Amino acid sequence: MSRPSLYDPAASQILTDMPDSDHPESPRIHLLRVSLANGDTAALDAFWTRAEAEGSPLVEPIDGDEVHRLVTFVYRAAQPLENITIFPGIGRYADTAFHRMEQLDGTDLWYRTYCVRRDLRAAYHFSPNDPMQRVSELSIAEQEAYYVERARAWITDPLNPNQTAFTPGQAPQSYVELPDAPPQPYIEKRDGVPEGTIEREDIERDPLATGRRIWTYLPPGYDPASGPYPVVLQFDGIISRKLALHTTLDNMIAEGIIPPVVCVMMHNPDRMTELACNDTSTDWLAKDFMPMWRTKYAITDDPASTVVTGMSLGGLASAYCGLRHPDVFGNVLSQSGSYWWRPGETSGSSDGSDWQWLTREFEAAPQLPLRWYMDVGLLEDGTRPAHPTYPSMTAANRRLRDVLVGKGYEVTYAEFNGGHDYVSWRGTIADGLKSLLGSV
Repeated sequence: MSRPSLYDPAASQILTDMPDSDHPESPRIHLLRVSLANGDTAALDAFWTRAEAEGSPLVEPIDGDEVHRLVTFVYRAAQPLENITIFPGIGRYADTAFHRMEQLDGTDLWYRTYCVRRDLRAAYHFSPNDPMQRVSELSIAEQEAYYVERARAWITDPLNPNQTAFTPGQAPQSYVELPDAPPQPYIEKRDGVPEGTIEREDIERDPLATGRRIWTYLPPGYDPASGPYPVVLQFDGIISRKLALHTTLDNMIAEGIIPPVVCVMMHNPDRMTELACNDTSTDWLAKDFMPMWRTKYAITDDPASTVVTGMSLGGLASAYCGLRHPDVFGNVLSQSGSYWWRPGETSGSSDGSDWQWLTREFEAAPQLPLRWYMDVGLLEDGTRPAHPTYPSMTAANRRLRDVLVGKGYEVTYAEFNGGHDYVSWRGTIADGLKSLLGSV
């Protein structure tokens, strides 16, 4: 069964169809501009005093429109800047030029206004003195290298108290969360809720790495004699720890939303290789790792109670595990899966195959005993002009969904008004777990 998307292209667009909707004007910015032009020298200080008190971004209603809001990001420059952009921005994913902020003449104020739906939740940085690289024209490997380098210059929004840090070694991110953003009821620790335990183990060697770390979450009251327990294998385990997935599991188990489960959070040292539809890695997981972990913990060998999950390339890898080993992994929980992928693309040496390779593999294969949960952000809409056939993350997920539904798979599919970031994924993973394990 396919659940209806949150996205309604006829009535609920990310940006409105109002004139100049790419660059709408904030009423507060307009008022400031007029006040300064009329000689009100105190207007700028008053603007900043209010912004510091209320926080950033500025959120303003639109007359006659209950669906959208104007959201204005503001930055007070302590010294002259050549430019400042918002990364990745709201819509047109990572289109640096589109998200360039404008300076109000003669002031220290830089700003950028978007017209967005009331359910927006998205993370962002400010990127001062950005090189304005057309990132969309780089290969995937070049993009990765560019972002690692550029991240050293990114800063949070000084006026936004909503900040979070998910990625080890990178600076925190700011995030905007509008009133109708979907609830994330399980992400905060609750008083009185029993807590599971986490056991850490380092594997010295496997086929693709000289070592990797595994964190195994055991539910409250874990007792081997009460097993076997349903099991969740989560890629990018170090991020899972940052996301406090264990807290989400504690809360969901306490409410009876899902049964007690064991969650195996796996670090992927070379994710660009092992998560990109890699046969060696996938076979090792199914034939060696999962049997080995069953000797350590009372976890099931029933694929119907086994979930494999990941974000971005981790979503792609999860789907590939399901394709190659449905006898082990009977449930795929994919968050913003990288289904645009083609062989070699993540290593910078594409073999020239068409994009969406894995979708074509599922299209050609007979229906397998798999159940699905998929989600993707509406702001994950970036394309690559140098490759006219390259699909955005959003488009690629919709295409795989359509193929799966057409072949008869049970698919729960959702789109959230956000980007390719953890601030949304930390909440939507609960939707996926409920969908796949709620009836176990």
